[in-house]
Amino acid sequence: MALKILAPERVSDPAFAERFAREARTLARLSHPQIVGVYDVGETGDLMALDSERPGRLRVAASATDPGVVGVAVGPARGGGLDVPIAAFGIVGLKVDAGYGEIRPGDLLVSSPTPGHAMRALEVVPGSIVGKALEPLDFGTGVIRVLLMPR
Repeated sequence: MALKILAPERVSDPAFAERFAREARTLARLSHPQIVGVYDVGETGDLMALDSERPGRLRVAASATDPGVVGVAVGPARGGGLDVPIAAFGIVGLKVDAGYGEIRPGDLLVSSPTPGHAMRALEVVPGSIVGKALEPLDFGTGVIRVLLMPR
């Protein structure tokens, strides 16, 4: 097994951290017997979903209204698979993307095409609601407090 870890002194460099995450996501899409698998990369606040291609594992949610969403990562993965601390209900910080419409308190949220982020629900699809926004976000991406709702 190979494990690539972001050095603590590099965490404060946003460009380096973003490149590190981008490389890991690219490697996660590769599949070949001579390549060591990378399943996904996630961080606290990411919206997580069941991985249908790798049963027993989670992935960062990356499609609109993903019915496989299970909760929000509340800590780093420990050993891969389902060993990721997940909040399925309660109030948590969640990454959101207001690029699909500004978010207001009380808006219902669903997964967005932006990996790990939620967006304002444009329509209610059964089983896809993640929770309710408790704070606004007018534009861009950010982390807001959300009341997660059991699905």
